[in-house]
Amino acid sequence: MSRRKKKKPEQKKKTPNGQWIFGMIILGLIGAGIYNRIQPEAPSNPPPPQHTKPTTPLSKGSPTESKVNSKGPVQAPSLDPKLIDQFPGDQKFEYDPDKAYEHLDRGNLLFSEQKIAEAGREYALASKYDTEEEESLFNLGICFSRLGNLDKAIEYYEKTLELVPDYPEVLNNLGNAIMRKGDTHLAVKKFEEALNILPNYPKALNNLGKAKSILRLEGEAMENFEKAVEIESDYFDARFNLAISYLKLRRPEDAVIEFQILLEKKPQFAPLKTWLEKAEKLVEIKKQEETKKNANP
Repeated sequence: MSRRKKKKPEQKKKTPNGQWIFGMIILGLIGAGIYNRIQPEAPSNPPPPQHTKPTTPLSKGSPTESKVNSKGPVQAPSLDPKLIDQFPGDQKFEYDPDKAYEHLDRGNLLFSEQKIAEAGREYALASKYDTEEEESLFNLGICFSRLGNLDKAIEYYEKTLELVPDYPEVLNNLGNAIMRKGDTHLAVKKFEEALNILPNYPKALNNLGKAKSILRLEGEAMENFEKAVEIESDYFDARFNLAISYLKLRRPEDAVIEFQILLEKKPQFAPLKTWLEKAEKLVEIKKQEETKKNANP
């Protein structure tokens, strides 16, 4: 947080320096709700992957002892988001990969329609018919994350990693959920694990940058944002985060360039114009400071 300069008696009022003005700009935008509104959410979950129903049963696994009730799966009452993975104690599931893929595909359709709880129920059913189907577990974790149940999201991400330890997308999402719960240091480890497996993974780079910024390691944050944008030039969140990082590091001229690029992509997004104007103002202040410094070596 920036500090105000104390007024000194019998002196002319001094023009505040660029750092002080930038602090006031940020505070003003936060107060107006612009900064919070434009900042992307920490989690950037990928959409559930698509599957096709297998024409023949898979060979992995073995059937459970009891068969599914003749009446079919019992739906969760009113689809309470907290209960989408809960089933009656007497309901048993026999290993059936065809049914697992049917529910997985149905879940993907519901997810695309933004029916998150209903999709989660289908993924839960898929995971019952095939306990080794990692995509069902991963997608169920995504649903819980979207529904705000981070503990459940973490539980299913970790279950997925038990089946596939080197799954970078899951590690990225796990890091997101952990960061949302407030453990930024642990989140950094998860993002780094994802990047060890897939070094050019833009989402993990962007999220690692966010975590580093929270830890006030802005130089490292900037490097991650730059690499994410280098890999995926149209990655709006990463480019916006890069522009903000430049401002924090007193590089407003670079921030101006990034905001201009963003405005070309989303000219209707009014808050970007505000950010661009503020960045341009900071460029002028920086030039004035350099001019005064050169005039008075």
